[in-house]
Amino acid sequence: MWGNLWVEAELAEAKQVRRERMLSAGSGSFSLSEDDFDGHLGRGRPTSRRSGTTAVNGGSSRHHGDYTGVDADLDLSVSTDTEMEDVVDQSPLANMRITSQSPLNDSSTLLKLNQRLQEVSRQLEREKAGREEGQVKVRSLESERNDLKRRLDTANREKSNLDTIKIDLEGEIRKLKYQLGEEQERRKTADTVLNKTKEQLAKKETQYSQEVENKQKSELTIRGLQIELRSTQSQVKALEEERDEARRLLSAEKQARQSQEEHHNEQMQQLKNEEISKLSVDRQSEALNKLESADDTRRSVSDHNEKLKSELMHLKIELERQRTRYRDEYGLLHSENEELNNKIEELKNEIRMSEEALAHSHAMFNNQLAQVKSQNAVLTADLDKERSQKDRLTAELDSLKQRLQSASQELEKGHLARNELERASQHERDELKRAIDHKEAELSALRENKRGLGQQLGTAESRIKGLEHEIQMTQASLNEKNNQLNNLQRDLDQRRGNLETLEQRVLQERDNSTKLKAKLETANEKIAGLQNESLLLKQQAEESKFGGRPGSRGAGGEQDRLQGMLDRMKDENQRLKDSLEEKNKSLTDTVNMMREEMRSQDMNRSSSNMEYQRMQQELSDAMKRVSLAEAALEGVKKAKDGLEIEKNALQGEIERLKSKVMGLEEQRHDSQTKIRELQDHAKEMERHSVDPQRKAELETSVQKLQMEKAQLDATLKHEQTRAEMMQKDLEDSHKVRSSLEALVANLKTSNVHLEDKLSEEAANRSLFARDAEDSRALWESEVKSRSKLGLRIAQLEREKAEAHTGVDEEKRRIKRMAELKKMSEEKMHEEMQRNTRLQEDLATARMQLRGAKKKLKEFMSGDWGQERKALQGTIETLRKQVGEVRGQLEQEEQMRAKADMLNRQLQNDMTSYKTMEKEVQRFEKLKEQIEDEFIKYKQHVDSNFVDKSYIDNYKKQLEAQSRTELNSKLQQVNEYLEGQAQARNKLDKLRDSNDEKIRSEYEQSMNGLKGELARLRSSLNDSLTQRETVIAEKDRFMEKYNEAIKKAERLNSQLEKERERNTESVTKLTVERQKLQDVSSGLLNTSMGGTLHISSLMNNSTDGEDALTRKVRQELDRSIAHHMSRPPTSLGPSRSRRESPMKDNDSAYLNSLRRNYFV
Repeated sequence: MWGNLWVEAELAEAKQVRRERMLSAGSGSFSLSEDDFDGHLGRGRPTSRRSGTTAVNGGSSRHHGDYTGVDADLDLSVSTDTEMEDVVDQSPLANMRITSQSPLNDSSTLLKLNQRLQEVSRQLEREKAGREEGQVKVRSLESERNDLKRRLDTANREKSNLDTIKIDLEGEIRKLKYQLGEEQERRKTADTVLNKTKEQLAKKETQYSQEVENKQKSELTIRGLQIELRSTQSQVKALEEERDEARRLLSAEKQARQSQEEHHNEQMQQLKNEEISKLSVDRQSEALNKLESADDTRRSVSDHNEKLKSELMHLKIELERQRTRYRDEYGLLHSENEELNNKIEELKNEIRMSEEALAHSHAMFNNQLAQVKSQNAVLTADLDKERSQKDRLTAELDSLKQRLQSASQELEKGHLARNELERASQHERDELKRAIDHKEAELSALRENKRGLGQQLGTAESRIKGLEHEIQMTQASLNEKNNQLNNLQRDLDQRRGNLETLEQRVLQERDNSTKLKAKLETANEKIAGLQNESLLLKQQAEESKFGGRPGSRGAGGEQDRLQGMLDRMKDENQRLKDSLEEKNKSLTDTVNMMREEMRSQDMNRSSSNMEYQRMQQELSDAMKRVSLAEAALEGVKKAKDGLEIEKNALQGEIERLKSKVMGLEEQRHDSQTKIRELQDHAKEMERHSVDPQRKAELETSVQKLQMEKAQLDATLKHEQTRAEMMQKDLEDSHKVRSSLEALVANLKTSNVHLEDKLSEEAANRSLFARDAEDSRALWESEVKSRSKLGLRIAQLEREKAEAHTGVDEEKRRIKRMAELKKMSEEKMHEEMQRNTRLQEDLATARMQLRGAKKKLKEFMSGDWGQERKALQGTIETLRKQVGEVRGQLEQEEQMRAKADMLNRQLQNDMTSYKTMEKEVQRFEKLKEQIEDEFIKYKQHVDSNFVDKSYIDNYKKQLEAQSRTELNSKLQQVNEYLEGQAQARNKLDKLRDSNDEKIRSEYEQSMNGLKGELARLRSSLNDSLTQRETVIAEKDRFMEKYNEAIKKAERLNSQLEKERERNTESVTKLTVERQKLQDVSSGLLNTSMGGTLHISSLMNNSTDGEDALTRKVRQELDRSIAHHMSRPPTSLGPSRSRRESPMKDNDSAYLNSLRRNYFV
């Protein structure tokens, strides 16, 4: 009731305002403006010219806000009553009211009016139908817009998922590339190890063949020597002839040796200039072989000559042979030491190569990171462009929504396009679901791979623990061996003390022998004096015989006295013989004891050599274990690098997931705010009694939002669980990394300890070799001295002529040796100076290395790009210099050792030759004295009356004793040689067993390497297949992405076409409106010419009603009923609040019609 009264009051005020305006217009002329005709056409507009431009702007802004969002629709205000009045005044019914109140007596004007009214009603119907179609089209476009928004969101999500998948695939491809590079490096290392082992095998085979040949030669020479020893007595004359030939051969051999020594010096100079260690080692070995062959030939000739001379030279040759054997053994030990040093250097080189490869991989990783960052920047730029395009498209869509009110002709095409787009979107959703399922399967496979890698890590850790246990065991065994070596050194010291005591005994025996010789000389002098006295007595006896019988008694007394003297002399001689025999027996006993001690020392030495070889074998095993541990360490380092890469990837995934979680939380907050707004809106709609259709739509939207909220919660929980799993994996990887770093540190310390022990073992070996050489030299000197004492008396006559020639040759040789000694001392001095220079260079290089390391540590914390490269270059050059300096140092150490050996040999030869000269001089003096005594004794025996048979028997006995002693000594020498042959056979057997062990270990390592190669090939094939599948999936996703881009472009083209059509339709509508406005303005102006006063029209409203007015009223009633029978227009759920004032306007308009026109 109050509402109707309020509407009537407003209508009255509007009529009053209109009257005043029309009165102020002039002399009562009545005209309809274009705005009034716009009121005819736009019945539902909430604006008018009178109400100002603000209402229009407000309506347009409201209209724009209606299409931009849901919240803008809810804030629209209700139209004012003045606007309602304007609508009523500007409607065609108001015009009809004015015209009906005017005089209508003319039939032509009535017909025109009727036609005009019919056209207006048709126009109204058309506009109403167009408006309804526009509203339907707007709804469809809004739904399409929502669909497009959803598709854009899904496309963006798919794009982000594809980007993440692409990044993951690129990371996997990098991992596979890295694994491929590692496998190639392993294969290269395996090939190098194979080549090195083959070369070592070839070298060992050549050494073995050379040793077999040398052994055969030595056996043949021993047999020949035995045959020659047996046939020496029968071939003295032939040997004297051959002696001259041997001297010629000696002179030729000396010349050859001089040429060979010159050649050797040239080779040594070449070796100094060469840089490659292998060629230098080969040439040194060749030169040594040549020298050894020349020495063997020279020694064989000199042995042959000296054996022909005497057994003294034979024992000297035996001594030299033993020295050569020990030198060969020392050379073998030295070569083995060099091989071990070479292996250590190779391991160091491999570690350096692995460090360089690690630095290279780090640089590659940085480059790839930079590339990925650049790609990410490009993708972000593309995303920004797409977002800007999206914003532009949304702006264009908003502008299109304002223009698309009159685009009714293209509805069917839009529906068809919509259906096609729905089908395509459904197809894309299915494909996306399939892709998501496939990616989940890949994720599960990757997790399984990760578990397998974890198991492999556990096995590697267990293996490393086993290696550490083995290293501890080897350290314990090395400690035990060190204790054994210390015990052996103590035993050697004790034996040295025993040898010194034995030497003192031998010196005492020598003094005793000299005393006995002096006694023998005094006895011989006494015998000579007695012989002289006997001669005098014989002469006196003869004189007495000639003198006659009176002196017979005196002669008989003298004969008795002479006979007593002879008896006494025989007794003394017998007593001296007995004492000499006893002393000889004691000497033989002491010699036998010393021989037994020497044999026991030889046995102990052989046992120590066996232990030394066993320790060397164990050392090689330990080195192999160390190499295996270093290989395992490299594998662990590579696994650590892989884990770091995985850690970085996991960190990237965690950051990405965090960003996703933040986005999802923002979406969740947005959805919660939207839900709250919708709930508030629902409450307001319930207050304003909104229609059930809108309520149902709101409920469905609320349900959809709840579903989206549940999905977002589920995705949030999934991402949180995934982030927790990633965090756990990261913590596990950190733990594994720390454990691996600890293992690496332990292995490095163990490696350093083993290297120190290796150096100690090498030093101990050199000490043992020197002690063995010294003990051997002492033993050989003892054997020489004893053999000389035994054979000196028998060889004095034979050696007189040979001694002179030997002394001359030895003097020449001593001069040459002195010259060589001077040369070697000069070389030694030069080598020492060079060594000091190299040590200074090494110290400077080490200082440079320390400075470089400090610089590296300083620059590692900051920017170290170009400076790091420069430092790496300097470090590489320093390493090369250090390697060259080390090679030169090793060469110089070898040269120094060789020079020391030559110096010692020369000094020993000098001392032996000096002693020989002294002994020869002493023997010459003794020989001269003995010859004089022998001449005197012969003269005395010739003039003596004693029986010669006694002297002959005595001589025979002496010769028999000397022969027996010679035979026993020869048998001892043969036994000694046989013992040496047996020892050599044992050594050969041990070498064969060692070679077999080495071959079996080599075959085992080869089999292991083959297995590793097979495993690497299988893993390569698996990685290649995985790579192919990844590439195929990548291509498939790229095709899908290209298809989505093409679809988006097609949709953009369709949107542009729709825009063009809309613009065309808008232009057509504006043209038609202008035409209609022109026609209506012309009709109204011609039909209503002149001015009418409003009051007169109002007063004369009831006059002159005829049949035509009735017909007009009927037509109007019919049109109004037709319009009112249609359902009210609605602009969708977003325009409900703007329709409520339109309904009030319609009801007020109907009431006014009923009241004024009785409709």
